[in-house]
Amino acid sequence: MSIKLTDRDLKLFHWLNGFGFATVDQIAKHWDVSNVCVYRRMLGLSTAGYITHERIFHGKPGVYRVTAEGVKVAGGELSPLKKINLQSYHHDLDVLNLSFSLLEAHGQGSQFLPERWLRHEKGLRGVGQKGHIPDGVFATSDGQKYAIELEISLKGSRRRKKILDSYLKNFDYQEVWYFCSRETFQRLDEHKNNYKFLKVMEWHGQQNNPLG
Repeated sequence: MSIKLTDRDLKLFHWLNGFGFATVDQIAKHWDVSNVCVYRRMLGLSTAGYITHERIFHGKPGVYRVTAEGVKVAGGELSPLKKINLQSYHHDLDVLNLSFSLLEAHGQGSQFLPERWLRHEKGLRGVGQKGHIPDGVFATSDGQKYAIELEISLKGSRRRKKILDSYLKNFDYQEVWYFCSRETFQRLDEHKNNYKFLKVMEWHGQQNNPLG
């Protein structure tokens, strides 16, 4: 089936491949259209081979990701996601929801760069994949950059300390913004005295304004 690709489609391929995958609700929010509109367009794009749909968990909504052909026609530098990681599935969707809230809170000119792009750029610089990479980087319209970490389920204290210590030697970011559930907030908040760059905020999902 042939389909005429629009600029909006090509931009979607870049955005979607950056996060790896997204639900129909998230694509509808990104496009600011109805779910029905997204379903209709995704059907055409998937039939043409640019998008693939997967149902990861029984009884749950499926997700869309970009195929190699979709990346190719969009001129993307980032390789397509070959396999969805089940262990980080919910976390990855939460990061995408968090990006929406951050962009809405800061308005036009702000940007969110997801982890997949950060890994890609690190590889281009010849750094390799060693060292901690944040869940995303948020850049405000005035050029300030903030490392974004999302911790809904509690990490081990040793692992968390290793992550925070890695930022002591990283001067790329103005601050490190840690978003967490109410259960993990207290343990993270205790680190603020030792890590002056750390800002801890509660995160309750896509309806929560983390900066409000």
